[in-house]
Amino acid sequence: DVLLHEVLREALPELFVEKNVVQAEQAFHRRLAEYELNIEQQKLLREDLRDLIELTVGRMDVYHLVGAMLLEFCIHFYCENHMIHASELQCPGWVMSFFLISNIAATGYLVFAVWLSMHASVASHSIGVRLLTKFARLSIPTREELEDIARAPLVPLVERFSNLGKRLGFTRDGAA
Repeated sequence: DVLLHEVLREALPELFVEKNVVQAEQAFHRRLAEYELNIEQQKLLREDLRDLIELTVGRMDVYHLVGAMLLEFCIHFYCENHMIHASELQCPGWVMSFFLISNIAATGYLVFAVWLSMHASVASHSIGVRLLTKFARLSIPTREELEDIARAPLVPLVERFSNLGKRLGFTRDGAA
């Protein structure tokens, strides 16, 4: 009679009270909402990283295109220069010398500009891939975490029943 009274007093109210069920359901939904919010925040971070990478790569590609066109113009002045073939009266020699020296300097700078813009484009793309794959990975919950979430509402009930069994003298082996 005492055993039945203890079980009824300790276990049954815990089983039939709706408050615990509602609290467990709310805790479950709250933890799922936390995971969903974290995933959405990480998606936004990844989208921002992609936008920055695209901006950098796009800008470097424009620099590369403009530098290549200017480099082509400078080289074209050496290949088909009508000022060299013109008569001496139209253009003095010293002007032609300054022009060719500045043109060779511009060619050197433009070669470096094209090279560095291509390098910057490739480097920013590779850094973006590294950031997206290592530092901004989506933290999708593992199977163990999802099982832990699903099991969380039952833990207080199991602990309460095990404590009741210990007080009543029951062990895990089933012996009293």
